[in-house]
Amino acid sequence: MSAIRVMLVDDHEMVRQGLRLLLESVLHYEVVEASSGPHALALLTETTVDAVLLDARMPEHDGIWTLQRIRAERPELPVLMLSTYDTADYVEGALDNGAAGYLLKDASSQQVGEAVATALEGRGVYLHPQVAQRLLGRRGGSPGHTIPLSTREQEILELLVGGRSTEDIGLALHLATATVKSHLTSIFRKLRVTNRTQAVAKALQDGLVRGGR
Repeated sequence: MSAIRVMLVDDHEMVRQGLRLLLESVLHYEVVEASSGPHALALLTETTVDAVLLDARMPEHDGIWTLQRIRAERPELPVLMLSTYDTADYVEGALDNGAAGYLLKDASSQQVGEAVATALEGRGVYLHPQVAQRLLGRRGGSPGHTIPLSTREQEILELLVGGRSTEDIGLALHLATATVKSHLTSIFRKLRVTNRTQAVAKALQDGLVRGGR
């Protein structure tokens, strides 16, 4: 069985060296390095990788710019955002543009391995535990008892955690987009969150979906 090949995209050479050591020595992945978004896109035309670890902040073209173009050209390729920042705007921007997860740069080798495995196995979005906690704490999520979801709401939540858009959920469940939006409003209310990203964070943190942590 061939090793998993990961593309590591970061403009700081020392950061790449440290992450490469972790990825190769601890997780036994093969690593392809890129120093910028355009460099990554160029490499993707000539090499095959299984996943991308993408720095959220880079000069000239940032991680979201790069993520959008990778998703347009290689929609099947999972991209995990990597950042020192855990603010909601960064996370929401990444997930809204199709990121398979969001990791902080101080993530443990176990967390990095779990994130890559989650992405490769199609088990949904991976959020670094600190990211999930901060999203819920800062943006309206609250702990405590939540109202049970209906069977249909549970199906929709699982698709949401799987990274599916509102339109995709409608197609998958044979529902009108307006109906899906109505269910999402109910899900947000029951989970005590205010948007999709918080709902994903709550579902993963509390183990509300199959395969969730």
